[in-house]
Amino acid sequence: MMRNINETLDEVNRITEWYRGQNSHIESSRKNIDALLKARRLLAANQVDLAYVVASAKEARDKAVFARKQSFSTKVLGYRESGLTVGESEHKANIETETHREIERGAEKAFEQAKLIYQSVNDILNAIAGDIRLLQYEYEKTNYRE
Repeated sequence: MMRNINETLDEVNRITEWYRGQNSHIESSRKNIDALLKARRLLAANQVDLAYVVASAKEARDKAVFARKQSFSTKVLGYRESGLTVGESEHKANIETETHREIERGAEKAFEQAKLIYQSVNDILNAIAGDIRLLQYEYEKTNYRE
């Protein structure tokens, strides 16, 4: 189903670098239009893999948030039952759940990074689609002149 994320990112980078180089001197030929269509197909297929990564990162982040909140609540309740005030209980629970907070921050970072990559691929796909439309228009315009 989904390829290794490193393979996906390598292919996305390869296509992006190719597009970056092509974009400065692209001509409206059938060959260039076909190359852009192929690049768009490959990038779109890789975007599906990235969507799985984003979903997985979101799930990991949500689990980390839940684990931190659950641990915090359990600790606060335990301290409250032992006679500490709400403030004291929350303070101690915050200190003791710092590891959970670090895990949550890491999961949030991974989720945001995955989202940014996904959105960047979407932006590149939109740019390629625009180039394809422009090149097709120019190609048809120059090849239908008599």
